[in-house]
Amino acid sequence: MNPEKAREYFSAYYEDTLDSGLKQAFEQRLNADAQIQSEYRAFARTMDQLSQLQFEEIDVPSYLSDRIATRLESVSERRESAFGFNVWLRRFGWVGAAVVVIGIGIVASNGKISTGSIATVFPSRSSATKPDASIKPLTFSVYGGQVIIDYKPSEPRSVVVTEERTHKAITYPNGINRAPVKNENEGPAVFTIQQAGEAVPTVLVIPGSVKSSDTSGSGTAEEFATALSSHFGLPVVLKVTDLTKQVTWSFEKTDPMGAATKAGYVLEVRDNNLLQIADH
Repeated sequence: MNPEKAREYFSAYYEDTLDSGLKQAFEQRLNADAQIQSEYRAFARTMDQLSQLQFEEIDVPSYLSDRIATRLESVSERRESAFGFNVWLRRFGWVGAAVVVIGIGIVASNGKISTGSIATVFPSRSSATKPDASIKPLTFSVYGGQVIIDYKPSEPRSVVVTEERTHKAITYPNGINRAPVKNENEGPAVFTIQQAGEAVPTVLVIPGSVKSSDTSGSGTAEEFATALSSHFGLPVVLKVTDLTKQVTWSFEKTDPMGAATKAGYVLEVRDNNLLQIADH
């Protein structure tokens, strides 16, 4: 299968609708072509983020009800002689305004507006510049050759863990209680951990049984984390604001921290040699 044909099958492979023969041919191309791997990861990540919109909640501004009521009253005054709308609005107040809001596809509940048809009206948190303070950090530890993921949110929040190569995903509806993740392959395994409402997922790379001898390269931040994990044989957690940022790296002896610094990141060594990469 050539690269152009492989790109045509991104969607079908993501949705697991390819027949066995095409799936095998696609995976052979995917495993052999670093460019196709990178493009498919970006495609799958975008699809994952879109699927998370169903979990999004957006705060209703405190002034919204008054503004809608005022706007409706203004319109009704211009058409009062024809429809008597102003009398109706004064009689039913905000209840009437709420009916109008529901009529245009916005559903309000407990002071929140759920996304869906209103995604183009109110920006989701994934596109907002102000961070969501309710999103708590994931914690990682290494035990028995496995990486343990732990996440205890302060409020109900789903988390999706996806293995990027196979696109197999597990959804945890309300946090993660010490979930083990391991890699039994020769090459590195890349996982994305996406919290509902989070703009950029956390990336976890677990090295395979065979280390890479490559000492330099260039690519995205995610590809840098993968190369670092594969070269030093250590799990890597990548938490940055831009996974597609282009960087150049070089590895010298046993100095992963120096490699991260040269690439423009901060690296910390955590529990049992787990490496965590973050922005400066």
